[in-house]
Amino acid sequence: MLLVCLALPLAAGAHAPRAEAAPAKRALGGDFELQDARGGSFRLAEQRGRVVLIYFGYMSCPDVCPTDLQQFKEILAALGGKQDRVRTAFVSLDPGRDTPPRLAEYVGAFSPAIAPLTGSEAQLRRMVKAYGSHFRYIGRNKGATAYTVDHPANLYVVDGAGTLARILPYGTPTAEVLKAITPLFE
Repeated sequence: MLLVCLALPLAAGAHAPRAEAAPAKRALGGDFELQDARGGSFRLAEQRGRVVLIYFGYMSCPDVCPTDLQQFKEILAALGGKQDRVRTAFVSLDPGRDTPPRLAEYVGAFSPAIAPLTGSEAQLRRMVKAYGSHFRYIGRNKGATAYTVDHPANLYVVDGAGTLARILPYGTPTAEVLKAITPLFE
């Protein structure tokens, strides 16, 4: 026996189940304030008009973080006279070991133009989450000094209006980063 199901329009006045509106997705990124390891604070809101490049890392990172700090140095050099239109920020996710004086010295070895930022673990977790990522400590037990930080290796590009414009994956060549950011400040 063959059963046929007919879809009939609802009669006027009939009650159809209400579709719930999907919750609006919150845009990634947003304003933040962290401690600049050289003293004072760094507020994204105060960077309006500049492109801000944000990298999350830590000083004990064996390879990825130094590579990206070197890339920041290359980007700044390639910008030449347009350097003032871009702000680079290295956000340490290891406030327990990356004290402000050590962090300032470490980042300064790459370029004094790179802002060495830090904060409490809670502040850092909120910020990283707002930018759509996470981090975790591996092997960090009470009193441990030898542990790693699993962290995002992307480059976060914030436009002059303070909006997260792009997330560039680790390994994006410097020339491609420059192509991505130049239209944001011209």
